Amino acid sequence: ARGIPTGLECVDRATLGLRYGRVWVVGASPSVGKSALLLGWAMHMAVRVGLRVAYFSLEMPKEELLERGIAQHSGVDGMKIQRGGGEAKFSTREMVSISDAYGAISEGGLMIFDATGVSTADIVAKEPALRREGVEAIFVDHFGLLRHTRAHGTNVVQNMMDSGQEFKRCAIANKMGIVVAHQLSKEATKRQQQGGEPGMGDLRDCPIEQDADRIFLIHRPEHFKRKEAKEGEKGRAKIIIAKNRGGPTGSSWVGFDKRCTRFFDLGDQ
Repeated sequence: ARGIPTGLECVDRATLGLRYGRVWVVGASPSVGKSALLLGWAMHMAVRVGLRVAYFSLEMPKEELLERGIAQHSGVDGMKIQRGGGEAKFSTREMVSISDAYGAISEGGLMIFDATGVSTADIVAKEPALRREGVEAIFVDHFGLLRHTRAHGTNVVQNMMDSGQEFKRCAIANKMGIVVAHQLSKEATKRQQQGGEPGMGDLRDCPIEQDADRIFLIHRPEHFKRKEAKEGEKGRAKIIIAKNRGGPTGSSWVGFDKRCTRFFDLGDQ
């Protein structure tokens, strides 16, 4: 059976969508786009597919996340939306696009929670109630900011491992799909600055990888190379499927519009 589509063809083709009981992990270095990718998937599921989706944001407030969502949906420059137009006033077309985006998001099934300082246990405790409300997918941004309750006689790594197992158990018990973002190690950033790519080893400090059914890594050479980026790398990102239980691994290039922080299939330009 097919799961919930993400809106990115390369991901949906390889995974058949986010299925109930599955846990996905999205890893990337800082400012590469893990929050943008998660939000794009959540928006597609809520606005395009019409499902109820819960998004726990530990990194940015709800208002900022909504502004990002409006930018992604409308295609209008995100910085311009944050400034409210400012001196560079919105054109009539931009105003219509922003209004349409706000309406679509408001009427859609996206539920955003300001989750600063919450623990895995806090999110897990909400899951049965969210499922009763019809929520079918949960997004957590990001794992490294979760407060991991420390049981007596255990260390931090063990508690993080317990968090991963809790997400997996709840995904199965509540028949939901769960997507968790995680920031990659500093070594991954250094390697990408030198022209390399991120790999599974960059998630060593994230024990949730053991319980993840699928792991995606984002590589955006343009972010690291700046002026030295090759022509074929500009405005693009590589989505690496590093782990895919029961399916193929590999990588695909997608488009990335930095102005509105939106990932898209290259055929949709």
